[in-house]
Amino acid sequence: MFNEKDILTLSDDNKYAVVSKCSLDNKIYYYLMNIDSLSIKFCFEKNNKLVEVNDRGELERLVSIFSKNMRKELREIKE
Repeated sequence: MFNEKDILTLSDDNKYAVVSKCSLDNKIYYYLMNIDSLSIKFCFEKNNKLVEVNDRGELERLVSIFSKNMRKELREIKE
């Protein structure tokens, strides 16, 4: 539904950039960054809408996955 680098305005009226996305457990997760405050959110798609992840265990899992993905991308850029 959304691609990396897309800019989205969420229900909090703030604009977020899609930093990264991944598929996990039949859900598509998004790593979003507020373009003004640089705060982050993790969301998943549900019925063509984004739902913020609030479960601590799920957040820890997503941080780990997105960190690994970014390290991999950085290594590829350096090569």
